[in-house]
Amino acid sequence: MTGRKNKTSWLLAFFDIYVETFNPLFLILPIMFVHIGLLQASMIMLSLCIMQVIVARLNLECTRLQRENINFARNEDFETLISAPRVQGSWLVNYFSKLYPAMLVLSSAVAIVICCLIADDLASSYVFKDEGSSKFLFGLLPALNEKRRPVANTELIKMSRGFVFVMILAFVIGIVACLFETNQFRKVSGPLTSIKIVAILALLTSVILSIPQGIFHNILDGDFKAFSAMSAGTDASITNCVFYIGVVAFGEGLFPLKVPAIASSHRRSDLPLAAASVAGAATRWLFCILAGLIMSNGDKIDKTAFNYAIIGVAFYIFVMVLPDIIDGQIYV
Repeated sequence: MTGRKNKTSWLLAFFDIYVETFNPLFLILPIMFVHIGLLQASMIMLSLCIMQVIVARLNLECTRLQRENINFARNEDFETLISAPRVQGSWLVNYFSKLYPAMLVLSSAVAIVICCLIADDLASSYVFKDEGSSKFLFGLLPALNEKRRPVANTELIKMSRGFVFVMILAFVIGIVACLFETNQFRKVSGPLTSIKIVAILALLTSVILSIPQGIFHNILDGDFKAFSAMSAGTDASITNCVFYIGVVAFGEGLFPLKVPAIASSHRRSDLPLAAASVAGAATRWLFCILAGLIMSNGDKIDKTAFNYAIIGVAFYIFVMVLPDIIDGQIYV
């Protein structure tokens, strides 16, 4: 009975860590595969996944030792670590504690932009059906002509339908979270983890369904010529590779900061970090391969066919990204 309980606990910790390795930035990483090529992009993701596991393990051990909480019997998070008396005198910790809120704000800003773009595409394709021609509700700071009159379509700040929808939805989720959330520390939720896994599977399924039928049948027959456009990339220069290293590193770098809170929620320090991180990286790599295949063969896509991918991405954003935006603002 005890062995079955331990196995269940390990599996719950595995899937909990697995879903936490996902971040909003990975939705735009297929562009990296198309831009710099399959091999270079795969090497970047592999190397940064290894670094992610190492940094997460170091952060976990630092929290255990500095806070004298060996088996995480008390609730911990990254904020408690940088405020520990033993590390407050370190100049590195002091600088990072000031940089940490900026990282959270920047991560939320990127997530909001991605959510708005997806919401705009959904509204243009399935609600208004105007192909995005009227997606901006209003704009601010337009250019002026010689008579000091505003020039149309020159606004520096434009508010779209997707932005308004996302902000209203985030506001509602935030109000609900304030009403029902009484503990600021992380809690384990099996049903919530299951819903997130369903969202990840739905995302992969929707991308598979969006692959053009001709390409899909060729792959099943062993013909992989469709990958040739993505294998070389359009511009695999060192500058572009360094840029994408920074993008991937920023997306992957927030996960190690969550590890102490995850360990506290499970009341254990022997977390399956390596297994869950590798499984998460493999899933993200598979998504990037499939989405990159669609992007690199865009001329073969039937424009009149139903867009399963946008539905899968929207469901993923609603389940995974929007709640993270609300949770991240608690620590700012």
